[in-house]
Amino acid sequence: MTHLPVLRAYSELSTYMRCSQMWAYRFPFGLEVPFPPDSPAARGIAIDTQVARLARDEQVNDSDPFINKIAIRTWADWKASTTMELTHVAPEFKGEFHGQEIVIHPDGIAKHPEGGLYVWDLKTHLKMPMADPAPDPQFALYAHILKQNGINTKGYVVPRSLQRLPALPRILKSGRVQKPRSCGLTDVATYETAISLAGHYPSAYKEELEQVRSMRFFRLDKTEWLLGYVDAVIAEMEIPFKTMLGDRVCAMQTAPMPGVYRHLRVGFAGCERCRYKELCQDEMVSGPQPGLREALKEQWAREGAAEPEEFSEDILS
Repeated sequence: MTHLPVLRAYSELSTYMRCSQMWAYRFPFGLEVPFPPDSPAARGIAIDTQVARLARDEQVNDSDPFINKIAIRTWADWKASTTMELTHVAPEFKGEFHGQEIVIHPDGIAKHPEGGLYVWDLKTHLKMPMADPAPDPQFALYAHILKQNGINTKGYVVPRSLQRLPALPRILKSGRVQKPRSCGLTDVATYETAISLAGHYPSAYKEELEQVRSMRFFRLDKTEWLLGYVDAVIAEMEIPFKTMLGDRVCAMQTAPMPGVYRHLRVGFAGCERCRYKELCQDEMVSGPQPGLREALKEQWAREGAAEPEEFSEDILS
């Protein structure tokens, strides 16, 4: 078995395949840049955390009441849509994956009343995706490691919830539309147009109100494993995973002098929204690794770690 730190395999592998530069920052060099608080990713993490609290019969406690409301609604929708129950909430399991010890953190494991366990993974969206999206390889990895821990799964269930709340505009007696104060899903222009065409008669725009009331804010997808699917996905992951391990060994041998080890930036569409964008651009403009060098110094200071004695421009070049 490879002597490397225990890896969060899928999170690291998916980052590596998406952008090796971001992977180098986040994993071998340990620079964790948080998501902006108002980003969909940050909200999704916060909602996941609060739903997990509800699953443990605890109270929501996020500082943002909007997050708490969505979590409560999501958990209520899950309970109302199925008779399945969670046997594990945000568990941790370790296992072996292509010669490397890894750890997984599924959102949960659900048990069907007629028997059978399923990987449970909550997804939040700005817009509900199409029905029956392509299966996520992450679930196959979960199934692979769970099996090593004596848990055989039949498939996976994905509760999908919108990061929004139903919010109906208030229709004033004059017929004017007042926007809802809470952050919700609504289309004020639709009401304004409907009311104008109806000559301000409320009975004429009830249909528009019903459309928003009936909008789907939650969907539950349940999928059974196809024969041989998990083994096939695990086999497909072998080459990129071992390539990543080789790069990780190289990075760890040169750290904390990361300038020795550099990646090609792929320049994909997600760069504009990447949380490492500022650091990455600083390197491209200012030369080899100045941004990373300063970021590492700041991280060492926060963690109380000693700065390496040798930190020369020759090594960082």
